[in-house]
Amino acid sequence: MEQDTVCSALSTMRAWCWMKKSPWQLQHDYGLDPTSGAVTSLENLRNINDVQRATGCILRDTLAHYCTSQDADEKMGLDRTVRDLVFTVLSRLAALRMAEGLGLLIKSEGNGSQAEGFQI
Repeated sequence: MEQDTVCSALSTMRAWCWMKKSPWQLQHDYGLDPTSGAVTSLENLRNINDVQRATGCILRDTLAHYCTSQDADEKMGLDRTVRDLVFTVLSRLAALRMAEGLGLLIKSEGNGSQAEGFQI
């Protein structure tokens, strides 16, 4: 295996493990507990804004799809949702790095917060 491929695989594993060990955002913002599989009703989440509420709806629709299509319970569905989220984020970061390397974008991720295109 090429070194970049190995590093990418390790990064994916680390990110997935982090999401599994630190599900705070899923629990706090979206009422989804990947550890127990508990799903809080959106009506009971009073601490979120409209954008977070819309994201919560999408996450619940995705969870319902995974549970229905695989005859899985909520815990298994949330596990797949977390795994898919991690892979999606890492794939997008890889696409950014590739576009930077090809000169299609100014450096926005490659040099961290010191990159020319980095903004908060």
